[in-house]
Amino acid sequence: MLDTRQSSGAAAASWPDSSSTGTNGALIAVPGAATSGPGWVWDSVDHYIKVTGAGVTLSNLDSSGSIWVLADKVNISNCRVTCADMYGIYSQANDTTVVNCQVVGPGGAAGAAMSGIVSSNANGFTVRRCEVSGVTNGLFLSGLNAVIEDNYIHDLVSEDVFGDPDAENAPHTDGCQLCGGECDGTVIRHNNIISPAISTSAIIMGAGTNIKVDNNRLRGGSYTLYTWSDRSNSYTNNRLAGGHYGLATSNDDSRKATFTGNVNDDTGAPVGLT
Repeated sequence: MLDTRQSSGAAAASWPDSSSTGTNGALIAVPGAATSGPGWVWDSVDHYIKVTGAGVTLSNLDSSGSIWVLADKVNISNCRVTCADMYGIYSQANDTTVVNCQVVGPGGAAGAAMSGIVSSNANGFTVRRCEVSGVTNGLFLSGLNAVIEDNYIHDLVSEDVFGDPDAENAPHTDGCQLCGGECDGTVIRHNNIISPAISTSAIIMGAGTNIKVDNNRLRGGSYTLYTWSDRSNSYTNNRLAGGHYGLATSNDDSRKATFTGNVNDDTGAPVGLT
């Protein structure tokens, strides 16, 4: 297991970990103790929870398959997903909220290329105090105005899981991936994101506007923070470490973004954007 607590350079900070994220208390096994509830049903053929009720809440469930959200304004709280499918919790609907949930992927098993929590063009997506491990991408985001805060992402699948990180079937590992120009207005705040040494990044993002990345602990990757983002974005007060080639890199345009207060998590030295 990785050392996911504070580094010596972050002794004054308190970062999300297993004690402050994920589930607590007794959970209801799905399938097993339950196969349906208000607005949702277990699909016994494809082995996932299908959520079709707008505005419903799923809580205290322990699912052995993915949760797919197909209706707006769904709340998922205190649920655990353990599966080897393509996704853990997946939403293609607006205003989904995922709070105090845990996604456990298959780790280094063959075919382990999956994402833990996903928004697919889902606007207003919120993820708070969740723990994600054993997957390729901790979070995969597309959609406007997401809020990602107080989450713990760790022990992801290394890109050399099959012996060659450049092989055709090798995973593309990121702690949090923002897809293209579809994530305008996203806020990523106070997360503890740890990517393997052989991976792409702790956070990678394509072009997008008015994105705020603030007060996160980011570790690992080829580059710890990897961005092509717009000059309107801001990267402030983050702690970065472990990037094989560097801690923060960007294209020319995003070098004009706000980049202040970022430091090396191990040494406390200032970090610039290259």
